[in-house]
Amino acid sequence: MISFRGAAIAVLAVAAPGLALAQSRPEPPDPGYRTGLPQVNAAPTPENPQAGGLRTAQAFRAWYARARRPSMMIFWNREQTDETTTRFAEVTARGEAAGGAAAAGVSRNGRAEWVEAYQARTGVTVSGQVATTGGKFAPMDTLLSSQLEGAFQSAWLDSGVKLVDRTAIIRKLSVTAKRDDRADVQFIESAAMAQGARYLIEVLPLARAASPTGLTFMVKVKHLPTSTMVAQFNTDAEPASGPERIVAVPGGFEKRHDSRTTPANIGAELAYQTMSRFR
Repeated sequence: MISFRGAAIAVLAVAAPGLALAQSRPEPPDPGYRTGLPQVNAAPTPENPQAGGLRTAQAFRAWYARARRPSMMIFWNREQTDETTTRFAEVTARGEAAGGAAAAGVSRNGRAEWVEAYQARTGVTVSGQVATTGGKFAPMDTLLSSQLEGAFQSAWLDSGVKLVDRTAIIRKLSVTAKRDDRADVQFIESAAMAQGARYLIEVLPLARAASPTGLTFMVKVKHLPTSTMVAQFNTDAEPASGPERIVAVPGGFEKRHDSRTTPANIGAELAYQTMSRFR
């Protein structure tokens, strides 16, 4: 009679050759994969949304060097008109001005305190002259206009452009002007452009609800020594969108681009589009 221990040894002896053969058999390669490649391919590097503008700026710098770095002046929200002298109109305005008086008192702890005794409003009439020539082309929010103008000018300065400041050169020329001519802004402005800049860039913004930026810009580029028009165009100055990404939405996924419509990007885009007109 064979014991249980002996039967177990006999079974293992019979099965051992098969087990050894199974353990030494090479594993087949995983289907669909090739050796020597990473398990997950790296995502392509997204293109910089400002790449197009930067290429335009690079091409402009090359032209600017060939043109011997001419000085430029920017009229932001200001139009060069054919009016050669500043005209004024008599204006009378009536309003109210606040007036008041204060009385000194002494508090319990001995410190002096000023206490307003009364405040009255009186009618005030102001008369004077107001210039009807020049000024802003269109009304704009002060902060928005400042942000757009700052970004627009920064793009030119970053490209090494010599920008002539309108206000500074007008003040400089007013020192040598006759007293009667100092009030004539159009006259001094014309003298400033003749001496201080070779190119004039006018940027005339207008509000437009249908525009993706809420604005549309008419841009004029003029060569002052020859009084010729270099370029004139209209644009919404919409910046390029951000990189494409996949977003989960109800029912699946969709591709989206991040909006880059900010005052800083709009001003820079407007500058790049203007630079592309110089050839």
